[in-house]
Amino acid sequence: MKQHQEFELEKLKINSELELARMQTQTQNQGVIYQQIPETSNAKKKFTLPKLQFRQFGDDLKDWLLFWSQFEHIDKDDDIAPENKFQYLVQATVVGSRAREVVESLPPTGENYAKAVNSLKARFGREDLLVEVYVRELLKLIISVQSNQKLAPTFLYDKLDSYLRALETLGVTTDKCASILYPMVESCFDEEFLIAWNRSPASSSANDAKERLDNLMLFLKGEVEGEERISLAMSGFGVTKGEDVKMPRKKRYKLETQRGKIPTVSMLLASTRATDVKKPKCIFCDGKHASSDCFNAQKLTLEEEQKIVRDKNCCFAYLLPGHSVRKCRKFLKCPVRSKKHVTLMCDQLQALKNTNQKKEEEENPSGNDANLSNVNPNPKVFLQTFKAKLLSSDKEKTVRVLSDTGSQKSYILKNIALEIKYPVSRQEIIKPSLFGGVSIKACKHNCYRIKLKQINGNFTCNFEILDQAVICENLPPVSEGPWLDELKDLGVILTDTNVSRESIQVLIGADVMGRLLTGKRKLLSSGLVAVETHLGH
Repeated sequence: MKQHQEFELEKLKINSELELARMQTQTQNQGVIYQQIPETSNAKKKFTLPKLQFRQFGDDLKDWLLFWSQFEHIDKDDDIAPENKFQYLVQATVVGSRAREVVESLPPTGENYAKAVNSLKARFGREDLLVEVYVRELLKLIISVQSNQKLAPTFLYDKLDSYLRALETLGVTTDKCASILYPMVESCFDEEFLIAWNRSPASSSANDAKERLDNLMLFLKGEVEGEERISLAMSGFGVTKGEDVKMPRKKRYKLETQRGKIPTVSMLLASTRATDVKKPKCIFCDGKHASSDCFNAQKLTLEEEQKIVRDKNCCFAYLLPGHSVRKCRKFLKCPVRSKKHVTLMCDQLQALKNTNQKKEEEENPSGNDANLSNVNPNPKVFLQTFKAKLLSSDKEKTVRVLSDTGSQKSYILKNIALEIKYPVSRQEIIKPSLFGGVSIKACKHNCYRIKLKQINGNFTCNFEILDQAVICENLPPVSEGPWLDELKDLGVILTDTNVSRESIQVLIGADVMGRLLTGKRKLLSSGLVAVETHLGH
């Protein structure tokens, strides 16, 4: 009995000593922790943070930047042995993926670690390949919008922002490639958003493509934040009773002609089927063409055209059904009067048509067919050339001009544009198609806004024009002959005669020439016809 009591006392003593030792050890550890955190405002505090987990990489190239931005810290850490880095690299790849196969194709030794990393970069981390991936993602967004898929502004902003930042990480900065990225980003939005964007001051205040792209993303960000505020305001006080908030949208006019338009990018990628596209229907003859291009409507008077448009409840400006001219959002300008309507509905064009018809009746009262052939077996033909003054803020130069309605664009010699010091407004890439179906490679042209003045008058005009190294060679002016005396008797003064021998310095194409013609002409006895323009004969 006595031995048992002594054993219990000894056991209690030992337990007390162990508990005291444990408490002393805990106190010492706490003292060490307190010493590591001195009471100063600039001291670094230590916290126990959760362990980081590897972002595993599989086969998706879009995950490469996220994966490598995390694993690069391990790759650059000199304190970790290459053998351990190799094991980390194996753990950071998805089992059964192509990336895991590339890594496991090499023995897991320190010497092979750098080879495994280089193999992964060569397979998945090539910058040119990653740039192509993100550009294709942008094209997918464009196709989704053009195929009438409704994408939320928040989704679009997040996607576009991530793609643009990824491209910037890969070296495709907006400073260098804004002229390519801006039209692609702009094509990702629907018509309603683009209308709101074009009406905002930010769309017209930009001077270059980079600034336009930045303003477009800021405008989209503002729209997203506005919708989030509206959603918060409507759901914050139980207005919607916990249901999803649907943002109000403006009423759209779903017209057949709008559904029938084929997006440009969709045409390039052949992602739309021609059988699904509804062609526009003419309101005048029910043909499968635009109403403004109807040949039968050109034979009608303006009153008859207006009656048809009124009976079919169409817009008098663009000839589309479903809305009036006041609510028409189409941007167009008549080349004759610069008013908001198609050329077919221009009253001035109808007046010119009536005037020409009266002149033809006066010249041919019997109603017989007019003989357009020339009696002379070797007739003289002169192209429409004249001289005009090219003006700038501090310079003036007389240039030789050719009127050529067979050219869609107008051109100026590159050396003349540099001599006058016109500022470049933009650049265009054009692939010319020549007579006989011959096509040459596409060329980049600078676009200028020039100012021309009549050489013997006060008429002045300005228009956009493209530069060209050579327009044409050896184009003769009007030579000496009896037609000069006949023109002089008619009061017509030619500015480009046999005295001048310069090459053509300005070519006015069909994009401008229609607005320079006055409609007056002089028929000479030799068969030549002198056509009058606002800049001269």
